[in-house]
Amino acid sequence: MTRLALALLLVAGCSVEPFSKSCTQMDCNNGVQVDFTLRDRGSYVFELTLDGVKTTCRATLPLPKTSPNPCDRDNIHLGLSGSQLAEDQHALTGLKIQFNTPGQLQLRVTRDGTAIATLDRTITYTTTPGPNGPGCEPDECKSAKLTL
Repeated sequence: MTRLALALLLVAGCSVEPFSKSCTQMDCNNGVQVDFTLRDRGSYVFELTLDGVKTTCRATLPLPKTSPNPCDRDNIHLGLSGSQLAEDQHALTGLKIQFNTPGQLQLRVTRDGTAIATLDRTITYTTTPGPNGPGCEPDECKSAKLTL
């Protein structure tokens, strides 16, 4: 903008902003990922307690051709892999917990009624800048990864 045009805008009472900020609507992938791969045939039950809130996920290997989320909460997902492949390629592949930022996780896994794994952890999060840049929401993202 020329100096004359800028002066006329200022005299007329207009404000001039050198840049207008535009933020995208990207969101964080906040939450906790619990990594594991289970391939043995059987009926599995995953009992989770997150800061005192209990959740159960159930799945059977081999997997059916299609299956809704096998967990009783919408913000917790059990990975079901290979349902369209040969049965020896079916697997349960981790838990994705999108439950705010729980501080404590207890997990008990059974197969055909026998305990096969437990996990009791205080969750430590990694904090990264938000995906939309400085001055845009969300300011930061928090995620954690655990291995069973």
